[in-house]
Amino acid sequence: MIRIFLHMLGSLGVKLAILIVGSHLLFRLDYPYRDFVCQRGTRHGVGEVLMRAVINAESDLSQYIASLHGALGLGQWMDGAGVLAILFGVYALMGWSHLALLEGWFGKHGENY
Repeated sequence: MIRIFLHMLGSLGVKLAILIVGSHLLFRLDYPYRDFVCQRGTRHGVGEVLMRAVINAESDLSQYIASLHGALGLGQWMDGAGVLAILFGVYALMGWSHLALLEGWFGKHGENY
């Protein structure tokens, strides 16, 4: 049970990091290209309204996080999407490293979990 939970935690962290980086890159595109990508997104079952909502939310979140780590004295060394992607990447690695540690511990002691 713990193994499944930690694996899902790691996978979720990777998926969120990919989603944030992808939406960030989409937000950085110029307007004609962004409209083209939004229209093509409907082909994959993602509505244009949803794509635009992701872009707008990511923009607001990026500005908030940029101002937050600017207020903490970190300056503008990285924008909000980069910080979020790193956080979720670390989150995924933590989940998978705990999974590996648990497998090693319980495997050595012959216990089930």
